[in-house]
Amino acid sequence: MSAPRDDEFGFAPDYDSPVPYMQRTRDYYAAIGYTTPYRWAHYTEAPSSR
Repeated sequence: MSAPRDDEFGFAPDYDSPVPYMQRTRDYYAAIGYTTPYRWAHYTEAPSSR
């Protein structure tokens, strides 16, 4: 169900949600035969840009 002004603001309907691409990528890699789940690099600290 949408709020009355959603169309006025240009909001997408609730059912039009983003594709969960991270899980979709893991599923794709598994489907093509990779045995280790895909992992994204993430770090506890970001490198300095100086």
